[in-house]
Amino acid sequence: MTRFLSDHDVKHVLEVAGLAREDAALHAQSIEATPPYSLDFEEIIKHPLVQQELRRQADDFQFMESLPMDISQEVIRLMKAYAQQARKAN
Repeated sequence: MTRFLSDHDVKHVLEVAGLAREDAALHAQSIEATPPYSLDFEEIIKHPLVQQELRRQADDFQFMESLPMDISQEVIRLMKAYAQQARKAN
């Protein structure tokens, strides 16, 4: 997030989002599939953990889209408060 705030390059956010989705998918795979079997893509994407992560990411992206391009210290404080609230909700 710090890199995004400094240069507004969405690639930073997309990289973190991709890693979070992969982590949720791998976790779903580990708790639902018994080796040597595995879940297919459709089963993984429908898993509640993956769906929860996708909803969280959609909310975060919507929030970031609403931010001004010139990030002030006040906006950074608001973002930290938003992140703390989200963490408590989960």
